[in-house]
Amino acid sequence: MDKDKNQYIIKILVDINSTKNAEQIMNVIVEIISLDELLVNFKKNEKLINSKLKLIKNILNSLYTISNQNYESINNVIQVINSANSIKGSTIAIKETDDFTFVQKINGKNIVEFQSGSKYEGNLKGDKYEGKGKYIYKSGDIYEGEYKDNKKEGKGIYYYKEGDKYEGEFKDDKMEGRGTYYYNDEKFDGLKYEGEWKNDLKDGKGIYYLKNGDRYEGDFIKDNFEGRGIYFFSNGDRYEGEFQEDEFEGKGIFYYNDGSRQMGDYSKGNPIGKHIKMDINGEIETVEY
Repeated sequence: MDKDKNQYIIKILVDINSTKNAEQIMNVIVEIISLDELLVNFKKNEKLINSKLKLIKNILNSLYTISNQNYESINNVIQVINSANSIKGSTIAIKETDDFTFVQKINGKNIVEFQSGSKYEGNLKGDKYEGKGKYIYKSGDIYEGEYKDNKKEGKGIYYYKEGDKYEGEFKDDKMEGRGTYYYNDEKFDGLKYEGEWKNDLKDGKGIYYLKNGDRYEGDFIKDNFEGRGIYFFSNGDRYEGEFQEDEFEGKGIFYYNDGSRQMGDYSKGNPIGKHIKMDINGEIETVEY
């Protein structure tokens, strides 16, 4: 019974997508509410139901496509529909202020299509994304993963149109927790980042791999090398010490690939003040920068 009822109501909601005139829409609502009484005994009233559906479609077919100018009227009608007992199990959702849409079920899967071109496929709880889902953005980006209360929450994969990809944890619609970001955009020197995230930024402990073969392991704050870390150069050199805004800053030790080393203070990536150097034979000298 409920399955038949929902199928008829969804047909009505689909047709409302081509409606413009608010007064005519209200006529449709009146018909829907009266239709609810007939749907209680679907088999007995099937002919009358079909007749009313035909009347509703005739009204809708005489109208135009929704425009932003009549959005407020449409939104008011949606509120009436969503509160009506006649459409329990069917939902109209509004994602953006000018993006009118509806939910339909195809082969057991919820499909939400927006006027902007975006689309959601997956689990719903009421009119919100909940559980596993896939969101295809009008920009070309795609998210596949877990949702909670209409937001990305839990584990998921975000594919960027340019080819970048993030795979890991989300919280409150943002990259947060542990995750791996794969770079493809030529504008960035990065190849991959593995580690902790906060508020869509690299934040905490992580490893950043560069396209030139270099690698950084250590602390991140708001997307920058910040705190203590180790920078490995592709030629075998490495720096261990303090960082600030992606540069050597503070005390550190620079290890050369020939086995020698030097330690001292650094500022903006360069050695400053007195440094102690030790060669591969253990001999020590002091140099001034």
